[in-house]
Amino acid sequence: MSSHQPVSATDTQVELVKQLVTKWMEECDSSHDMAHIERVVATVKTIYLRDQISAGVDLNLLLCIAYLHDSFDRKYCEDPNAKAVEVQEKLEEAPVGFPRPTAEFIITKIKNMSYSAELKNGRSGEAAACDPYIAIVQDGDRLDAIGAIGVCRCMAYSGAKDRMIISEGAKQEMQLRTEFEGDPESTRPTAAKSLVNEQMNFGHLLVFAVLLCLPYVMLATKPRDLKSAFSDLKANKGLVYTIDEEAQHFARFEEELEVQAEDLSRTELLEIFDDTRPAIMQSLVNQINSKQNTWTASVDQERFKGSTLGDAKRLCGTFMNITETLEEVIYPEEELKTLPGSFDAREGFKGCEKVIGHVRDQSDCGSCWAFGTTEAFNDRVCIKSNATITTLLSPGDMLGCCSLFHGCLSFGCSGGNPLFAWMWLYTTGVVSGGDFIKKDEMTKDDGCWPYNFPKCAHHVNSSEYPACPKDPYKTPRCEGTCPNKKYTTDLDKDRHHTSSFLPSYFFFTSSIKKEIMTNGPVSAAFTVYEDFLAYKSGVYKYTSGNALGGHAVKIIGWGNENGEDYWLVVNSWNEDWGDHGLFKIGLTECGIDRMVLAGLPKL
Repeated sequence: MSSHQPVSATDTQVELVKQLVTKWMEECDSSHDMAHIERVVATVKTIYLRDQISAGVDLNLLLCIAYLHDSFDRKYCEDPNAKAVEVQEKLEEAPVGFPRPTAEFIITKIKNMSYSAELKNGRSGEAAACDPYIAIVQDGDRLDAIGAIGVCRCMAYSGAKDRMIISEGAKQEMQLRTEFEGDPESTRPTAAKSLVNEQMNFGHLLVFAVLLCLPYVMLATKPRDLKSAFSDLKANKGLVYTIDEEAQHFARFEEELEVQAEDLSRTELLEIFDDTRPAIMQSLVNQINSKQNTWTASVDQERFKGSTLGDAKRLCGTFMNITETLEEVIYPEEELKTLPGSFDAREGFKGCEKVIGHVRDQSDCGSCWAFGTTEAFNDRVCIKSNATITTLLSPGDMLGCCSLFHGCLSFGCSGGNPLFAWMWLYTTGVVSGGDFIKKDEMTKDDGCWPYNFPKCAHHVNSSEYPACPKDPYKTPRCEGTCPNKKYTTDLDKDRHHTSSFLPSYFFFTSSIKKEIMTNGPVSAAFTVYEDFLAYKSGVYKYTSGNALGGHAVKIIGWGNENGEDYWLVVNSWNEDWGDHGLFKIGLTECGIDRMVLAGLPKL
């Protein structure tokens, strides 16, 4: 056994990152200049030194995130996604020279601390609740946005960007103060709470500054001519559409703008434009297939017909890089010498092939974290019972009940934490229940808690699936009795548990293979990029597109195809996606080997 710390930074790398940021910030106004960055870094250091939440946090890595937190802020660059890619490339290049996993780690943390994203869907606030890197830097940044300094920065930003100062700013300041002070059980760093009053007490001294800044105040409005705005944004992105793709994109773009209650800047319009773009486009598929030959992309994906990139992002609900405190399991070298060149758990564990190969559908909900964990555990229950227990277990139970209110740092359809999901299997356990079925059609054979949501079609007419709801599905409530009233076993007596509180953590390829071959499939998580949505066959390797988020799956085997080693993986996007719901991915691609977890059933 040995501890494994996936990412870290040196003093030299911190200084090199500071130099990069200093150069990037030369053209910025005083609301987001290098002085602001330095203040945030200083506050972050203070919080780190004072607060217990800092346990297990690499200080140098934290400082790098603090220096870079505004480097692709949507208020200061036309295309934040493109800028994020550029920043990551700079971090990987000499002289900084971060390994790709470390650079991805930094970029992911910054994306998850956006305040505007938190106001929109709550995802970043939930991520901060269980991620000290995000929480500490987010608080350092917000402490520079309130009180006297905050008033000055507000004035500077409004003048520089021709944006009106409205009452929402006061509401947000009060919301920030409430967030830091109002909840005694808050997971925010306590050091940040103690600092907030120091800055708030000076704010009223500068109220008169508003009068001096009135000449700069102008209103940004929604575009009156949507078609012209759409054409302008399309030209900016250089996209090539089919007729149907462009019609779909414009319709979703128009629909999204109709529900916007606030005035929009060009960068905000660009963000909406990106999120409403078709999830898969023929021109991008052609580009992917021309760049490489290890895998095939296709627009023939019923799962994403009518879907946008925003719809796809919702499916990626796994918080990444949360295994730093776990001890890694390493099998003895002599046990690894006889590993075969390929293995498929469906064939290796007779009697459990239907359970292992069953492809589920998380529907329009960011519940992959619950699916990947429940499915891997389900397979292991079958295997350990020698195929006497082949019942499907319920990701719906974990989705609704593995939450903050039940000691589990996960947030239902807004995302979750596979580590705490495995821990929940020990403390609470999961009941039976397979795929969605209408309540009036349930039988005693459908288990205690069938999944809550059906497969659904996004904005297209489908003879097979009902339409997805206009708003994303909400997390189901935690039930005290089986939702399937025809099931005869009591809910608490139906639970299945793991035998230990902490799951096993595997990092080395050979140990992962040995664990799958010995005890069954494992859960894993990786970063999903835009190109992955179009996967149809072959061994996936990242080719193009921006990161959409973290996604949890289960690995059931491995092999080699045309000289490319791969993991064999079961996804939760139904059989109409990919290779009948499965995919192959390079052994270390997109961080697939960085969050491999598994527990043993208690029977």
